Amino acid sequence: MEINRRAAESDLVVYVNITLVAMNGGPKSVSVGLASYRSLRHHHNVDTLRNSRSFNDPAHSAMHRSYDRMQDLIGGQVRVFTIETALNNDAFSRPLGFLSKREWEWNAADQAAFIGAQRGSQLLPPALRRRAFHQVAAPWGVTSVAAGAPSAVHPITLRHVHRQQVTPVSGQADVGVFGVPYLCPYNVNSVMNPILVASISLGYLFNMYLNKPIVRRGVGWASSTTRCRTSSTPCTTRATSTSTRTC
Repeated sequence: MEINRRAAESDLVVYVNITLVAMNGGPKSVSVGLASYRSLRHHHNVDTLRNSRSFNDPAHSAMHRSYDRMQDLIGGQVRVFTIETALNNDAFSRPLGFLSKREWEWNAADQAAFIGAQRGSQLLPPALRRRAFHQVAAPWGVTSVAAGAPSAVHPITLRHVHRQQVTPVSGQADVGVFGVPYLCPYNVNSVMNPILVASISLGYLFNMYLNKPIVRRGVGWASSTTRCRTSSTPCTTRATSTSTRTC
């Protein structure tokens, strides 16, 4: 186990976090956020990924079990005070608020805003269009703030995150279709590429579940698409339980 020396030698480490999804925060905060590659390589690997049923369901995640073991080591050596927050789902401000709604929920103003945004983006060159969308600031609101020992704080945060995000689904599907957004943690101020599309769709979106995945094991088919080039050609990722293909 190896973390940043300044943190390891401090009298108190104060960790402040925005927990956007259940995968974030908790034991991961210091054990991963302040760790070196020599520590990360033991769980950020293919074997751990294959044994994690969902990264957003910590109880069934081999990666989170590694985080817990590393946090146990840190807890005996470094004092950590955690401040965790959870946010609502208001990802887009006006006039792009329609992007947070399903199409059949749009009113007349939403439909007009969609037409304006669509025509405006078609007229802009790719670089300016990308810059415009990347400068959109989310009007998120805080739904919870919890502070104290990491082991006591994170369960509270997870309850608020799940209350905000979990949607009950009856049964599993043979086909899952995921729309990959234009922005992810790894392409800020840049473009999507096929590697990021596969990472976001199969690593993140497919794993946005509790208990069981949306797609049925063995016979299920997941497909995702997004624009990851400056041209109009979409980038699509398709996967079954035995194969993955990006085209």
